[in-house]
Parts: sequence; structure tokens; C-alpha cells
Amino acid sequence: MVYIPLFIISFLILKGEGRRVARREVAPQAESAFSSYVALGDSWASGNGPTSPLSGSANTACHRTTGSYPYQFHEKYGPSANFGFLACGGANTTEITSQISDPDFGYPDFVTLDAGGDDNHFASNTVQNCIVAAALLNATAYSAKCNAWLTQASALEQTIKPGISALITNALTHNLLPDQKRKVIVTGYAQPFNVSGLPSNCPITIPVPPLGPGNLADRINLSVLALNAAIAAAAYENGALFAEVDAAFEGHRLCDGSDAWFQTDPNTPNAALAHPTADGYSAIAEAVARAAGLVGQSTDQGYGTWKR
Repeated sequence: MVYIPLFIISFLILKGEGRRVARREVAPQAESAFSSYVALGDSWASGNGPTSPLSGSANTACHRTTGSYPYQFHEKYGPSANFGFLACGGANTTEITSQISDPDFGYPDFVTLDAGGDDNHFASNTVQNCIVAAALLNATAYSAKCNAWLTQASALEQTIKPGISALITNALTHNLLPDQKRKVIVTGYAQPFNVSGLPSNCPITIPVPPLGPGNLADRINLSVLALNAAIAAAAYENGALFAEVDAAFEGHRLCDGSDAWFQTDPNTPNAALAHPTADGYSAIAEAVARAAGLVGQSTDQGYGTWKR
């Protein structure tokens, strides 16, 4: 039996029944909808892996790329806005908070951030223990190693909310000018596996955990949902907007076939495995735009408004 933490169940109930879903149609913006945009976060925000790296030693060290969702979002929705790209691969919540102290943070009226994926080395340990280890260990040892890590991760996920809450508050208020309005969009992460997929639809270039309900791939997905639940609750309780990105990956997960939006190139460094492709990052950029009310129906569940 798969154990689903109570706060996941509560979040799903709130999402389906207890929160107003903001819906409004707005034409895509030809000009910038904001004057200054800052992108905070970890490697999901820096764009680890898929396309051309940005020049400069700081950009190289942080794995910032032109395929990242902040870069794509800025190009499409804020081309004339100032852009502070501060997200850095490997950054945990404490390190992302320090990005706000960077002089390039400035006085933005629009901020995106993601956080939590590198807290307690969640992402890297999941890749190492539940993907890479499959190629190094026999089935019994691999299953024990991955299950042990996921059990540990389940407990760790329940401790991250206070730090993310403080990060959001800081992002909303730091350098906020009198009478300035600021919108902060917080993104979640995407479940990597279609646990109902056929093994023949899985990538052959990387090991894939056993599929099916209750198996390792399902436990990994549930750990991502737990992380998203904590992030969404922190956004809702602290006046930010939450962009639901997971739904955009439906039909594009590992074991959905050739159109998966996760990196599977065997030459990709382990740090980039389980990160989106350029198409996946583009889908996240559109989820941010919808949550912000810039286009289509908002994916935000009523989680906040402009911060005064």
C-alpha cells in the first residue's frame, strides 16, 4: 500500500473544492506587462541542460541557458523589461533567499521562483538512488536503496514549508518601493513518470524504475506531489501566486513515448537528468503566464494577488 501524507490529500481537496479558480481571457502581450522581472530559483529555473548556455562565468557556473523558462518567458511576455536572471543550479531554499540580496535583484514588479527541489539534496539523491543506481546494482539492492531514500525524502519534505514561506515573504517585500506593486509567481515541479505506461514506451537510454501503482516510479511521483503540496501551501499562505506546472506535462512524461519533456540523453550529466527539455521549459513559461493572468485561463487557484 502506498502511503499518501495527509497534507497531500488536504491539498487536493482544497484545490478541487475550496479555492476559487481565477479565469479570465487576456490577449498575449505585444509589449511588456511589467517593467522589471527577476527570476530566482534552482536548476529548474536556471534551465539546466537543454540549449545554449548564456555567456559569462556566473551564468556557466549556474547552468543558465536560453532554453530556461525564465528566459523564454521574458522573451515572450517581457521583451522590453529589465531582466535579472539570478536562478542558479543546485541552489537550496537558503541559497535562493540569498539571491534576493544580489544587487541585480533591484526593484522588480514581477518575480518568479522555484524552491525545494534541492533542499536536503532531494533531486540529486533521487536521481542517484532511483535512476543511476538501477544501472549499478542488482534488482534487490537497487530496490532497497531507492525505497530507503524515498522514505527519508517523505519525512524531509514535510520540513521545507517554513523556509519556502520565508523566501516568498522576502521576495514580496525586499526593496519594495512605496506604492509599488509586485507579483510573485511560485512554480512547482512535474512528476517524471507515466506509471501506467508500457515499458516499450520508456526511454532506452536511461534506467527506469519499475512502473505500476505502488512501485518505485509511483513513489517518486508521489514524492513530487508532496513537494508541490508544501510549495503551494507556502505560496497561498504568504500572498504569492502558485503556477501549476505538473498538468502541462501530462502526455509528455517518461514512458509516454518519444515526446517526453524530460532529458534522457545518456551523455547528459547526472545533474541534468530529470530536468525538462526546452519544450518542457516552454510549457512552464506558459503556466507562469497563465498564473499571472497574462494569457488564457489562470492555473493559479486563487493563491494571492499583487502585493502592495
